[in-house]
Parts: sequence; structure tokens; C-alpha cells
Amino acid sequence: MNYGIAAVHLDFAKEACIRTARYFRIPGTHSPEQVSSISTWLLKGYQYHHSEVDLEARTASNVPFKSPLLGLLLRGYFIEGGPKQDEILIESLKREKCIPLPLIAMTATLIGHSILQYSSGYKIENDLLAGNLAGHYRWITLSLSQLEEMTPAYFDHLQRFLYSEMMSSGPEVIPPQVYDYDALTKLVSNGTAQPDPAAGNDEDDVPDGDGQDLATASQ
Repeated sequence: MNYGIAAVHLDFAKEACIRTARYFRIPGTHSPEQVSSISTWLLKGYQYHHSEVDLEARTASNVPFKSPLLGLLLRGYFIEGGPKQDEILIESLKREKCIPLPLIAMTATLIGHSILQYSSGYKIENDLLAGNLAGHYRWITLSLSQLEEMTPAYFDHLQRFLYSEMMSSGPEVIPPQVYDYDALTKLVSNGTAQPDPAAGNDEDDVPDGDGQDLATASQ
């Protein structure tokens, strides 16, 4: 299945723009100059997909493709959104329990594309065209391919980590209540499951209003 640029859904791209701006708080309360500075730094060296990004200190870890934002986007679109057009893909992801390289690349590319729209200090929307995304997508794909080749253990961990992040805040699965079914069957077989019709209806326990029995009181 193709997860490349041609397969980008507009809904996923919109989700990426909204969540990326919210995650990095751009524009937020920042001035246009600050927004431009933040965007430029995030795009330089592709810091935005690293973990532990500190915008104030302008630092990030050297751990690539583990930004919490990737998991947020995957979860927001595929799990919380539950898009009908991607049901087959979602089932495939759940079956494999990992995020494939092209889908990681597509998600990272959309984050970069979203940040690029703020590089001037103001949001300038760029169309989701191959010319606007292909170069970025190829670079991200190449970086991921090198990771897979040079450190397969990390790449395998990354794929499963992102899947876990995608599923971590999904709908809670509440297990059904379990009973002693054999005991319940015996209860019915012994006739003890039905309430005793006479229970609580002892004639000696039913007084009339004057202390006489009901028959006498009705005369």
C-alpha cells in the first residue's frame, strides 16, 4: 500500500496543520519575528521531529523521529478520527503493530510543511502539491532508510514505539464482568433462582388497621 505524497489525504494534512501549530504554540502570543525565528530553527536540521525540543533554549535531543507530535498526529487522524477511507490501512497497522517507513515519512513531511507556512512570521498557506512536498518527503525517506540500514535495532524500536504512541490514548477497552457460570446454572437447576412467592407474605405478619383480621374488618 502506498503512503507517499500521492496518497496524502486533505483531512490528514489539515489535522497536521492544526496540531503542529498547537504543539509548537505558533503563532500563539509570539510576535511575527519570534514566529519566524522559531520556524526557521525547527526546520534547520529538521529539529522538529526530534524528541525533547526546547524552543526557548533552542535545543533538542539527538534522537530522531521520536517527537511526541508524530504520535499525536497518527492517533488524532487514524484512531480518534476513524476515517472510513483508511479502514484497510488502519486494520493493517493494528495487525502489524508498527508504523511503516513511508507513513512515518509522510507524517514528518506534513509537520515540516505546516511549520514552513509560518516561516515568514505569518501563516501563508502552501498548496499540498508534489512540488511543495516531494523534496522534503524524499529527504525524510532517505534519512529513515539510512536509519534502517545503519541501526536496524533502533528503526525497529521506532516503528513499534510510534505504533504504541498512536494507540496509547485510544478508546479504553473495558473487559466484561466474569461470573461463576457453573454456579449460576446450578442455581437455576435447583429452583433457587426464583423468589419464594410466599416469602414476606405470612398471614400472621399482615395486620389490619384495628388489630383484627381483614375478613372481620370487612364485615
